[in-house]
Amino acid sequence: MGIRTGAAYLASLRDEREIWIDGERVGDVTTDRRFASAARAVAALYDMQHAPDLRARMTYKSPTSSAPVGLSFIQPASIDDLVARREMVKTWNDSTCGMLGRSPDYMNIMLTGFASANLAFGEKDKRFADNVLNYYLHVRENDLTMTTRWSIRRSTAPARSSSRRRTSPPRSCARPPRALSSPARAWSPHLPPSPTTSW
Repeated sequence: MGIRTGAAYLASLRDEREIWIDGERVGDVTTDRRFASAARAVAALYDMQHAPDLRARMTYKSPTSSAPVGLSFIQPASIDDLVARREMVKTWNDSTCGMLGRSPDYMNIMLTGFASANLAFGEKDKRFADNVLNYYLHVRENDLTMTTRWSIRRSTAPARSSSRRRTSPPRSCARPPRALSSPARAWSPHLPPSPTTSW
């Protein structure tokens, strides 16, 4: 498949995924006022890969399919490869004035690093090395976007009837939870939650 268009990216977001914000489920992130601008900004990045004057700066020939793929997936073998990838990242960042913090190259480069060191994942079981490499190939050849996810859950759920099933998720809160599962640990914005902490 290789590089995809912005339209293909937007179409991929219309897949019945479950997104909740402000206590309501979002039907279509490409049209919802809270997400549409960001979705269109990422779509514009995908379209840049197809622009005739940018294609050589944004893509390289896949070693497996020969299709053009994003340069964020290149496993650098030389200084020139590193410079080319840097220029690709800079082109995307310049187009958004650096204001799109989770552009597709963000996690692509991390996954590419994992694939470059896939043998380290297979030290105890070769299947793990194969899994990392195969996942990288799948993401590269389909030009997928990955990102981190934040989920905030209230530690004190509102009272509800046991006979009535809740149909919406708890509302997000901007303050720390009132009660922690582990009373011995105080909340701090500078410490990651412990495995027993309920966020």
